[in-house]
Amino acid sequence: MFRDKPSFSIIMPTLNSAVFIREAINSIASQTYENYEVLIVDSGSTDETLKICREFGDKFQVLQLLGSRQGRARNHGIAKAKASHVLFLDSDDKFASNQVLEMCKNTIREYSAEIYNFGVKFLRSGKVVKCIENKSNFRVDGSSELTKLALSGRFIHTIPWNKVYNRDFLEKNSISFPPLEEQEDMLFVLKLASTAKTMMFLSEVIVHADVRAESLSRALKEKNVTCCIEVFQTFKEWMSKKGFPDVKESDFNFYKLRTTAYLLLRLIYRVKSNAEFQVFFDKLTGELSDVRVSSFPFRMFLSPKFWFCILLAKFKIVGGFLRWFRPIFNPNFY
Repeated sequence: MFRDKPSFSIIMPTLNSAVFIREAINSIASQTYENYEVLIVDSGSTDETLKICREFGDKFQVLQLLGSRQGRARNHGIAKAKASHVLFLDSDDKFASNQVLEMCKNTIREYSAEIYNFGVKFLRSGKVVKCIENKSNFRVDGSSELTKLALSGRFIHTIPWNKVYNRDFLEKNSISFPPLEEQEDMLFVLKLASTAKTMMFLSEVIVHADVRAESLSRALKEKNVTCCIEVFQTFKEWMSKKGFPDVKESDFNFYKLRTTAYLLLRLIYRVKSNAEFQVFFDKLTGELSDVRVSSFPFRMFLSPKFWFCILLAKFKIVGGFLRWFRPIFNPNFY
């Protein structure tokens, strides 16, 4: 199939994706740089997904892993990958242009790193509703510095498909998606950042992510909350084992605070009843019982975002107020 081994392995989990997967595959097939393989890991589709995938030829390999969730499907793809570098692309997203792989190849030649972190645009009905991108290219060295960036939510976002990964780095460090029903991306990226020694941040956008109506409206369940708490606990244990003298407890506490606030915002709009919201609120904020506001450095108190997180995560009345007025105040979630 290839004269030499492919430069890129593109891993795409699927399950009943016939409505939108053709556009995702077309965005790969149209790439000007052609030395790649695509590993489509299907969890048991019963629609036309597999038929569509097989229309694109041998370069698009279909692997079946029945009953797998996205994390396990991606792990399977990594295990089967032959290329030096790995990308993930969801079946309802697409590459931003036909030059993405060409640009990634040139970036890897120019900059040496274990992970390359690019921009992403979120689109709804073809319109950009949010853009995550770096203003310039820069490199960050050191696991402690990368861990602090990931915990703060600056530059490193807990999505796996805006990055290019050195496959040897993933395999040698046993970096894989955890067996969680939800929030597996979050723990994967946190472990990735705390293990990597070098990460390049690039200004180019490589993925257009589709924000579909059904994903926005689906109800959150107890497993979302349970898995989020498991991420907190697992990553805290991970940090304790590895040891990061430069990463302060307040860094991890701010991560818990902002993640709790974000999930509470989603709960406000997606749970079915006030009683259900109260239950989830108590369960989530219980993880913040040992977090003292006075433990945060002074600079954080200058941030409106910090105060919003404190008010939402520490005072149930704020969440109740937002639930009451949710028809008026309706933010976008990604």
